[in-house]
Amino acid sequence: MRNLFIEKSIEIAVPAIDVWQAFVDPAVSRKMGGEYVSEWEAGSPIAWKDIDGKSLASGKILKIEPGKMLKHNLFRDINGVSTLTSVVTYELRGRQDGKTTLLARESFAEAQDDKTFAAASAGWDAALARLKAAAEGGKN
Repeated sequence: MRNLFIEKSIEIAVPAIDVWQAFVDPAVSRKMGGEYVSEWEAGSPIAWKDIDGKSLASGKILKIEPGKMLKHNLFRDINGVSTLTSVVTYELRGRQDGKTTLLARESFAEAQDDKTFAAASAGWDAALARLKAAAEGGKN
């Protein structure tokens, strides 16, 4: 079936632990336009809130390895019912040259039509560019 997942990668010119801060440190994530809210443990809720505190996405952490990997699901409220939309996985691969390759994958609960899929893919490109800029924080 088509349009069931998106995979993206980006090179970030800082060590993996600095990239990780873009997730867990609100001072860094606000440079991306909001902040993640979580206790950063498997099973705990995770949400993305905009600068005004409005929750834009929420789910639960499925697996976490600080500085290496974050996997969480996303839910959407449809007519008062919370419905699984996707599972998102971030893998941080630190390199010997001090840079990090960030791999991101979103696996959708249902196949997406071409227009929705294209919009989601473009959204990922923009989000990863913001994450890169926040993580690098003027270091390069």
